[in-house]
Amino acid sequence: MRSRIFGSSGILTVIFFSIIVFTIPINSNAQKFGIEASGSYDYQSGSFVAPCGCTFARGVGVGFGAALSYDITSLSDFVIGIKSGVEDQVTSAIEVVPGNISARIAGGDGQDVKLLYLSLEPFLRYTVADTKLYLQASPGFSYLVWSHFKHIAGGGSADAAPESNPDTSLSVRSTRFTARFSAGYDIPISNIILSPSVNYALPLTVLRSVEAEDWKIYSLSVAIGIRISL
Repeated sequence: MRSRIFGSSGILTVIFFSIIVFTIPINSNAQKFGIEASGSYDYQSGSFVAPCGCTFARGVGVGFGAALSYDITSLSDFVIGIKSGVEDQVTSAIEVVPGNISARIAGGDGQDVKLLYLSLEPFLRYTVADTKLYLQASPGFSYLVWSHFKHIAGGGSADAAPESNPDTSLSVRSTRFTARFSAGYDIPISNIILSPSVNYALPLTVLRSVEAEDWKIYSLSVAIGIRISL
């Protein structure tokens, strides 16, 4: 098991620009402040090699997220805004045959991976004319602030009781770039807007470039948000 907390200028950069964006006064009738919570299904592509020499792939798990958003300005049916938040990605991978991620090793080891990111995402939202349906796209920058890894020894057979190894050590990149695509529906309630959405996060960078092959984590999430006019 290993937990890491990263403290560097990367975190301060994300926080600094988030504060600036959320405090700049902009004369626009689009100004809305929002809060959002989400749950995600996370799944791994590619594979990676742990310190045990085992190759792990096909990781899946359930994560969560929370964010603040700000609609900055609008033009016709389009809105430009910014979103900043935290995202927790969780996967549990299985041991596979090196070079063949579809071939699981019976009774092989397991590897839990938990990653917590601070994120900053400018976005463009389009509301379909005469409807409350919207589509949204955003490039994203994330900084890793915490990570946790746990190696589970399989015991060599499918019936063996697994044992936890607390000494697993993995290193991953501290920065991540993504493209996020969303579809949602606005439900006006008095002076607030309730906004459920479905989101897909496409990773553009790998988690590590050594002892790994195209190791990325994709996320499909369902979110519920509230926006309030300022």
